[in-house]
This record gives sequence, C-alpha cells and structure tokens, in this order.
Amino acid sequence: MSQPRNNNAVRQHQRYQCNIAAAVRFDEADARRVKLSPEASTSATTVACQLIDASRGGVGFSSKVYLPPSIRLVVSLKVSGIVQEVRVKVQRVRMLDRTPSYYIGTSFIGTSEEHGRVVEALLAECAQMEGKASA
Repeated sequence: MSQPRNNNAVRQHQRYQCNIAAAVRFDEADARRVKLSPEASTSATTVACQLIDASRGGVGFSSKVYLPPSIRLVVSLKVSGIVQEVRVKVQRVRMLDRTPSYYIGTSFIGTSEEHGRVVEALLAECAQMEGKASA
C-alpha cells in the first residue's frame, strides 16, 4: 500500500503569504485560446485578481474568472511602488467557493535578469507583509 503524498514534499521553494492587487492578461501566444465573456471582465483580455502567495517558483492568486491550466499569462502588479510584470504558466486551478472564486497556481516562465529582479523584489515585499501579519 502506498503512503499518502505530503503536499509539502512537492514544494521546491519557500512560499510567502501576501495580499497584493494585480491584473492578468493573456500572453500573446495564448490570447486566441481563451475568450472572456463580457460579464467576466471589463476588458476582453485582462482579469483583476488578488495575489495571495509567492515563491521563487511562481505565484498563486485568487480570481473570479476560471483560467485553464497550461495557459500563459502576464501578471501586472505593484512591487515597491512600481508596476512590474512577470510571465507565468497556469499549473493548477481550484475552486475556492461558489461565488465563483478560484485559486490559480502558476509557475514563472521568465528567465531574464529583469524577471529575476522583479521576483526577488516581490518576495522581499511578501516576506515583509508576512512578518507584519505575524507580529
């Protein structure tokens, strides 16, 4: 009989809890794969969301719009007071409640130095938020 899998064993990176308003838009290569209904968003390509966790491997956010696994996105968010963008790929989607609300788990797909700097600044900001929340 196999042992139940421990979800923490799968994680490669420390995850930081955060609460950052963000917006996602479809990567140019995937924009034609998904069409948003007018009720889903005020834009045909952009969805408002809330970043709820981040790690060196990716970010997790809540969204009122279902975004399918494997779709590539550009996440725009304010880091250290400056609007930054990171590219991600949706890895998992979980319904949070019937509102509807979804948890979207992603992995980073950017590899440039600039991408690395944005991720490090984001993690520093999330670590600071997490520290304030536990104090």
